[in-house]
Amino acid sequence: MPLPIAHSLAGTAIYAVASPVGSAPRWKLWLAAMFLANGPDLDFLPGLMVGEPARYHQGFTHSLAAGLVLAAVVWLFAHRSGLEWSALRLAGAVCVLWGSHVVLDSLTVDLGAPFGVPMLWPFSSDHVHLANMFVHAQKTNGRVEVVPWLLSLFSRNNIGGSVLEVVIVAPPAIALWLWRFRGAVSTRSGVEPGVSPRPPRRHSTGSADEG
Repeated sequence: MPLPIAHSLAGTAIYAVASPVGSAPRWKLWLAAMFLANGPDLDFLPGLMVGEPARYHQGFTHSLAAGLVLAAVVWLFAHRSGLEWSALRLAGAVCVLWGSHVVLDSLTVDLGAPFGVPMLWPFSSDHVHLANMFVHAQKTNGRVEVVPWLLSLFSRNNIGGSVLEVVIVAPPAIALWLWRFRGAVSTRSGVEPGVSPRPPRRHSTGSADEG
């Protein structure tokens, strides 16, 4: 699997595309997008609780169906909250954010069977591995305490993999961010995007002739 850097950058790119052109970034939504892009890896938590971090990793949370279920829940909540105009867009963004994680994981070097992720669960139990684009994140498996497991993520292999992730994913993410939010600064200053600010009006002062 890639490290959180690649998933967070993918979440940044998807958030930018889902935002209106020229709008100002909404930082809470951006953070939520990055969280959802890393969401499938929450399956580490039950493993950490029993002392085996990878025990439940790359299970059903690493499927496209899990993203669809979560998107349906978000749509239902948004619809009942009176946000009908944005419910479908919000649900779509949630589905794509979750699915981006699954796709990126399928593009990563996998060193152990089963290779890939259960992308098509529950319709197929086969794991899908599409390509070897990203470096496999090395980590301590088996029974291990939380702190040593976290420290194992900062290996030389993983640092090099992080650099590769930035090289691959950061350029399109930055380009999309600048494209969608290019008018944000002008909007905050009271000027519409694409409209040049008016120069200040000069007031002429003159003295009246005394008769």
